[in-house]
Amino acid sequence: MKLLGLFSIFSLLSFGLFGQTETDSVEHFPQAQKYVEQLAEFPGGQTALTKYLAENIVYPENAIKNNIEGTVYIRFIISNKGIISNIRIVQGIPECYQCSEEVIKVYKKMPRWKPALLNGKKVTSYYNSKVNFKLENP
Repeated sequence: MKLLGLFSIFSLLSFGLFGQTETDSVEHFPQAQKYVEQLAEFPGGQTALTKYLAENIVYPENAIKNNIEGTVYIRFIISNKGIISNIRIVQGIPECYQCSEEVIKVYKKMPRWKPALLNGKKVTSYYNSKVNFKLENP
């Protein structure tokens, strides 16, 4: 079932908004930059990302039946080759773990991104994003 309600995606333009700690960057992902000159970008930009997600996210039936709405916050790494990895749910919708699973599934299937730039070079970087699940008529 395709998304029945309104769907929106907002990429956050700042890194470190979701409880990023020095431990995250140093121990787990030492190669990822926290700060870059130019953010990584989905092919075609924000509009293309929104369209991709709207066409690929399926609103979980459990959430529809129970009128569950909310936001799933995610964090992932985009390599210097544009490959997404290490997708983590920073905060999901408590009543809908299926929403988090759907977001992860769709992000794993994404095409390569344009990598972030630092000093004119492609670098591996963090990226934070959120996906809103909202029904038209709950």
